[in-house]
Formats: sequence, structure tokens, C-alpha cells
Amino acid sequence: MVARVGDPTQGRSVTVRVDTFGVGPAAYVFAVTLAVQSFHMLEHVVQVLQAFVFHILPAHGILGSIFDLEWVHFFYNTDLYLFLILGAVVLVLERRPRPRAGWRWLGASLAFQTYHEIEHIVKIAQHISTGIDPAPGILGHFINLIWLHFTFNLIITSLVAIAFVKLGLHHEIAPVARLAARRVLRPRVLLPTSAVLAAGLVAAVAVTAKPPPTRGPNLGCADVAATSGLNFSGEYGPVFPALDAMGAMMQRDMGNGAAVGDYNGDGYLDVVLLGQAGRHTKLYRNDPGVGNGRHFSDVTNAAGLGAVTSNARVAQFLDLTGSGRPDLVIAADYMPGGPAGPSQIFRNNGDGTFTDVTAGSGFDPTGYIVGGMTFADYDGSGRASIWLSYWTQELAGDPGLMRIQGAFPGHNRLYENLGDYHFKDVTESLGISEYHADSFTAVFADFTGDGLPDIYQANDHRTDRFYRNMGGGQFRDDTTAVGLTRAGNSMGVATTVGSGGRLDLYVTNITDPGGTFGTNQGNTFMMSSQDAGGTLHFTDEAASHGIVDTAWGWGTQFVDMNGDGAPDIYAVQGMREFVGNGSVHLENATSSLFLNDGSGLTFKRSDAPGCQVPGDQRALVVFDFNRDGAPDLLISQVAGPPILLENLISGRNWLTVAATGPADAGINARITVTAGGRSQTQIILAGGSYLAGPPREAYFGLGGASAATVKVAWANGETSEYVNVPAGQVLQAKRP
Repeated sequence: MVARVGDPTQGRSVTVRVDTFGVGPAAYVFAVTLAVQSFHMLEHVVQVLQAFVFHILPAHGILGSIFDLEWVHFFYNTDLYLFLILGAVVLVLERRPRPRAGWRWLGASLAFQTYHEIEHIVKIAQHISTGIDPAPGILGHFINLIWLHFTFNLIITSLVAIAFVKLGLHHEIAPVARLAARRVLRPRVLLPTSAVLAAGLVAAVAVTAKPPPTRGPNLGCADVAATSGLNFSGEYGPVFPALDAMGAMMQRDMGNGAAVGDYNGDGYLDVVLLGQAGRHTKLYRNDPGVGNGRHFSDVTNAAGLGAVTSNARVAQFLDLTGSGRPDLVIAADYMPGGPAGPSQIFRNNGDGTFTDVTAGSGFDPTGYIVGGMTFADYDGSGRASIWLSYWTQELAGDPGLMRIQGAFPGHNRLYENLGDYHFKDVTESLGISEYHADSFTAVFADFTGDGLPDIYQANDHRTDRFYRNMGGGQFRDDTTAVGLTRAGNSMGVATTVGSGGRLDLYVTNITDPGGTFGTNQGNTFMMSSQDAGGTLHFTDEAASHGIVDTAWGWGTQFVDMNGDGAPDIYAVQGMREFVGNGSVHLENATSSLFLNDGSGLTFKRSDAPGCQVPGDQRALVVFDFNRDGAPDLLISQVAGPPILLENLISGRNWLTVAATGPADAGINARITVTAGGRSQTQIILAGGSYLAGPPREAYFGLGGASAATVKVAWANGETSEYVNVPAGQVLQAKRP
């Protein structure tokens, strides 16, 4: 029907096409727009409740993971945008007088939703070109945070609702709404519908909700990174030119690590988080917090590290010269003329500051991508030398794997520590062939029991390598002799002391049941043995121990999370940009915690609340940041904030042993703690996991024992013993 509507302020009337209720088309369009946006808002409300109230992660909302897909979000927001534009056009065509305030609110709605639409256009373009899901958009991956998306949509919903009211459309639609309400609100319709909805909601909450973890006798974890001051964002940075998009993606996504150490000597462990090219590496000092808590303060600039904007992959705190103070070594992707600076060595000045002493040091590695760094005194000099490994995209350089040659420059290197911050590249004189392929984490430790640290090198696409230290600065490639024949996707390595005092290794790989990614052979648990002649041999026992699958695994460590005196296993995962939606298993994976049953023969995946978390994770460093005796977990992420999982278990006795001595003498020390008739041994390494710089500390759960005997076998052959050591302390074990 057609109605004449007067405008008393203008002394005229206009013709408006309305329905039998007197409602114009604009009112219907805006009502539909508001309804669709309200459901969108409800989806985000449910996600916020899942994540922050019921601790359900990942939080998929009402529609499940399909709503998280980039293209679904794009089309949903585009529909909303088109509805809003259509409503504005219809309003203009109606030529019906509307309050000016309403037009202003409509303009604000259009402006905000226009930016929102541009953000999603950029995100879908990134997704199509790179496969990233979720894509970073204009604001970066920050926009994908649950609470930020909730806030963004709350603003849009509010603006549209206010415009709807200010334009007077709510009065027009009211008769239709009342009629619909009368029909829907009839008892015979309303009561059964409400009962079904309420029952469904209760069932969903009962099935999926988990209580928030709390401190107590049962194992639980809570991410306290943000509240403790680790306000770091691992944003993408520029990369070196690559032969293809894959090469550029690998540079972005191999990750940047973390290092932990007490650089200022106050007894608490400080944290370095490494950034990509052009992004700042940060030093966080562990300071007193509220009550008995701890808080990390960003002291990067004050400590003299403000200029570190290299693509820093891995770092270590360690005493290079015997000063008693931990210096800082940072290994970075670098080529002259590249997007960022070189690897660096910083001298600890003893006053809370560092000085860059790289120039003239001889530590000048070139190449990319740095896959790992580890330290050991391989030549008996009393100084820790540096082993660097590189991942060089061999599949692009040599697709057939007929020769060991990657597309990127760089190869595995050994830098001999000459003392006084001077190093020499001795790779060519080691007696082993140059390895220019895809290497990740290495373990630099004595596997054969002769007192000389050997090198176990985890490799991607080829077999892992084992280089036996023959003494005199020489190594021998014993890969085949020790039984390393499997070519997988080895990345992270955790080390434990097994039977007979030999070292066993847990090595993360890619496990994708769909077979799309990796070799899909799963992780390995390389248990070592020696025959009567002393010949070393590794046998994979991962399947029999139940620890094959950690998705796309990276950093990993043996750690006694529940304080029962048996080492558990923690492993992190992720490769979000590369995987996209190509594997449901990998897309929905979380980090993994396997609890030891006490025998060391069987591990069971834990369901401890808060301990297995989603994310695009890389490095894992185990350390006790608040000195409560329960080891905590620091996890770096790609294009996202770090995760600091506080271990909330309490009521178990514990003992932390810090192995110290001149020139970081604690490296490769073996610490045996005997308590309650049970002995457990750990080894101190300056490396391992993945892109990790761990502290020189070992964390022991003592169960109910109140005291322990501690024996330390130092790498140089000396020993120390401490008897009747009370539980609940950090024992400073210093080499004689």
C-alpha cells in the first residue's frame, strides 16, 4: 500500500510504500540486519564464555570449528555489510523524514563496518594466496584474539542497534514484532521450545565445561604469561628472498625461541624472548610481584639489549669466560645485505647491563634458517664451545635428496671457544663431512661413557646423525653404526638418563593420520644400549611407551610435572600457516603432557586441566619461575604471545639443584638425587628441546620424602656429594 506521511518540520508530506502494518522496507531490512548481527554477537559471547569462564579451548562457539574458517567469516561479514548498505539505500529511496541523529549513528555504523569488511577482504586475500587460516589481516594476528573480536563485534552491534532506534525504525517494526511474539509466546509453542533449548544448553555445558585449575594436590596449569608481565608478541618480520612461497613461509614459521637464566644473580630466573627480523628481542627481569608472587619487568633497553632486532632464533645464558656471570649468546639468520643483523655475543657486566662484544670475536655464522644451538666442552679446555645447526630447505635445493644440498645458504658448524670471548670455526677440521641440509635440534653430551661429549643431530627428511667424539678435536660419523636408519621429520629432542646411566632421547616428528603432512611415522623414543665391546646402539621404543603422537611436534622436555619422582614428557606443537585446513588432526591439536606411570615403561596422556593448550607453538623451556618447586613451562609462539604455564600442584616435597662453577661447569653434569629409597638422575644440558636456552637447573619431585642425598658427577670427572639435604630448597651445587 502507499501512504502519505507528513513532515511537520518542513511543512510538506512524502509518499512512502508500506505494508498493511504501515512498515516500510527499510525497517524490515534493518531488522534482519540486526537479527543476523545479533546472532553473530551471540556466537562471540559463547566463545568468550567457553574460553574465559568454562576454560574450553579451542573455543569454537555455537557452530563449532566451521565458524572459525576464514572463508566462512568472510562471507558472513560480507552479508552483514551488504545488508547494512542495502538498508541505507532503501532509507534514502523511501525519502521518509528521519531524525538527523539517526543518520549520524547510521554513518558511524557504516564507517566501522566498512573497516571491518576491509579487514576481512585483506584476510581472505591472504588466506587464498598463502593458505594462512586464520590470516593476520591488517592488524596482524592480534585481531584473531577471542576477546578483541568480541569487543569489535560488540561495538558494531551496538552502533547498528542505536541507529535502528534513533531512526525510529523500532516504532515501525513494533506491530509486526508484537504479532510474532504473540504467536511464538503461546504456551503450547513456548514451553516445549524453551525446554528443549534449556536442556541442550545444560547438556552442552555439562559435557564441555571444565572447572578452572586451582592450586592444590592435583596437577593443573594456568597460563600466566600476560598477568606476569610477559607482554611479548612474536610478530612476523621480513625474510630473505626465496625460490618459492614455501621458502618464505618456512622462514616466517620455523619459530623464535626463548632463553632462561639468572643474569643479575638474585636467585630468580629471568627470561629472554626472541623476535623476528626488525622486531625487538626482549629481556624480562624476574621481580617481586603482588604478595608472594613474581612479575616480569621489561628491562631490554636498560640492560643494553634494545638494539637487538635480528631474526634471532635461539639464545643461551652461559658464562663464557669464567667470570661467574652468565653472558648471552644469540644465534640469528644472517647474510650480508639481508633484512636484519648477525648473531651476537653480549658480555654480562655484572651491574645489570650487557655489552656487545661480537666484533672481533670470530663468532660470525652466516646462513639461514638456524635450527638449533647447543654448548659443551668438547676438547677438555674447560670452556664451552658452540654447535650450530641449520635447516636449509633441502627439498627445494635437492628435491630428489640425491646430494646433501639445501636451497638456503648455511651448514652445521662448530665454533671452538678460545677464551676471552674469542671463537674459531673449526668445522672443516672435525673429520666429518659438511652437512648442508635440514637440521634442527642437537644434543651435545657424552653418550658413550668415555667422558667426551658426542653430538646427536636431529634432521628433517634424512636420518638423524650421530657424531662420536674421538678426542683430539676429531669426530667420527657413526650414524649407521648406532642404528639411525629412519628418515623422518625430527625436530625437537628431550634427553633423559636411562638404564645403566645411558642417555635416551625423545624426538618429536610430524604425526598426521591423514597422511597429508610429513612422513607420518610419529615421534621416536631412541633408547640406547651398549654391547660388551662398548658399541652404542639406538632402538626406537616410542610405540611401546605410548608416546608416538604429538601432532606437528617441536620443543619437548622430560619433566616431573606431578612431583612423584618419575620424569614425565611435555611436547609443544603447531604449524598453523602451513597446515591451514589441510588436516583436522593437526588443526585441532594441543600441546601434549604424558605422565609416567612410575615404571618408566608406560606413559599416559594427561587430562590435567589447563596443561594441554592450543596454539602455534615452537620452543619449550622448563623452569621454576616463582620458586615454589613445581617446574613451569615457557612456550614461544609464532605470530602470537608466549605461553607461561604455571604448575599449580602443591603439597609434594621437592628439591631443585642448580649446577654451577667456573665457565658454566654445570653443563653435562649428571645429578642423582636419592630420597625415600628411590634414586633419580638428570643431566644438565645447554640446549635441547627446540630453539631453547634452558637454565642449569634440575627439578626433582621427592613425593613424601623430607630430605635427600645429592651426588653430582661433573663433566670433567670430578664428583660432589651432599647428604641430608632438606627438601623445599634450591641447592647450589658448585664444582670444586
